[in-house]
Amino acid sequence: MGRYDGYLLCTDFDGTFALPGARLSQENLDAVRYFQSEGGLFTIASGRPPQFLRELVGPFEANAPMIAMNGTVICDEKSFAVIRDYPMDESCLAPLDEIAALGLCDSLILWNGEGERNRWTREEARLPGAYYAAHPKPWYKAVMVCPDESSTLALRAWFNEKWGGRFSGSRSWPTGFEIQAANTGKGEALRWIRAYLGERVRTTVGVGDFENDIPLIRSADIGYAVANAIPEARAAADRVTAANTDHAIAAIIDELGR
Repeated sequence: MGRYDGYLLCTDFDGTFALPGARLSQENLDAVRYFQSEGGLFTIASGRPPQFLRELVGPFEANAPMIAMNGTVICDEKSFAVIRDYPMDESCLAPLDEIAALGLCDSLILWNGEGERNRWTREEARLPGAYYAAHPKPWYKAVMVCPDESSTLALRAWFNEKWGGRFSGSRSWPTGFEIQAANTGKGEALRWIRAYLGERVRTTVGVGDFENDIPLIRSADIGYAVANAIPEARAAADRVTAANTDHAIAAIIDELGR
């Protein structure tokens, strides 16, 4: 048996696994390869599209299904084929129209399954519902970009009160708020992967830094926040590890192996 048999380590990418500029440290890469060689399963949970995950092949290779679009898409780690997804239907256009009409954000981006994004801005004469009507499906998430963090927090509060029961919403960065299908996210995706892999997984480890990572941290058997995480993510975690700039994933792998 390897030292890490039964572990599934799932980490956020930006601000957690990666250095600024989406760079990967050699310390983290070496640690991941060692973790995998000792029986561990390693994967990514990102808000980015599946096409981005494919571009990561080379520096490292996941050996468990990969999570994209904030948990609304789960891809096979070898073929990158979608093996589970949670798209939104046309009902998502109603809150987008209301957000635009109330001027609660500067722009909206609707992401589909091909990684295509269609940006609506305040200068557009049409409301998002008409603007996005012909945008190819499936639609996985809508991203609202605000001018500052206080505006984003105000949008989050309004959305959760008005639409929170019908959609999931969270911030992925200080001035960005994203909505997706209800009861979806990185945490639900991790639970699905655990069931999918069955007896190969005995302990799940979730790592993150921001609001959209909190479900991942909470759903794992061992939830980690990096030292640079927002206070809410640190409060949700079982453990706080090194910052992303100090090779957090390598630090976690070392701790798990003791």
